[in-house]
Amino acid sequence: MVGDSAQAIYQWRGAKDVMTGFDGTHLTLSQSFRFGPDLAAEANRWLHLADAPIRLIGTPAVPTELGPVTQPDAVLCRTNVGAMAQVMPLMAAGYRVALAGGGDSLQALAARDLKEGRRTHHPELILFPSWGRSAGLRRPRPGRTRPVAPGQPRRHPRH
Repeated sequence: MVGDSAQAIYQWRGAKDVMTGFDGTHLTLSQSFRFGPDLAAEANRWLHLADAPIRLIGTPAVPTELGPVTQPDAVLCRTNVGAMAQVMPLMAAGYRVALAGGGDSLQALAARDLKEGRRTHHPELILFPSWGRSAGLRRPRPGRTRPVAPGQPRRHPRH
């Protein structure tokens, strides 16, 4: 069996860590063919700081450039706080943001903005000018259909 427990970070895509409980000989592959030695050296610096037992070797033939990225396509965060620190300024700047996994605290921050009389940039609440205007979506009354947000298409029940 071949696998990588570190790939469990893709749990949001359905990945499972089946290697941790595998009863067999564990071998470590440290040669990467995806990046060069410069990236391996940077990764090894962080692996050392984290007291990780593995060190990586990059492939010299793979060109790798290290440095800041001014407009990343994706940002990975280990905590909700880290995600909030990335997501909120991007939303405020008008970027479309998708948050995979977690995010309840982001919605809570957006709700707080509405409760305090400020508009929010949260994609699920952006259409509401105030917290009171979103009340119908939060608490549908028994036997009544949930109202739709302004500008949303209405769905009719099937008979």
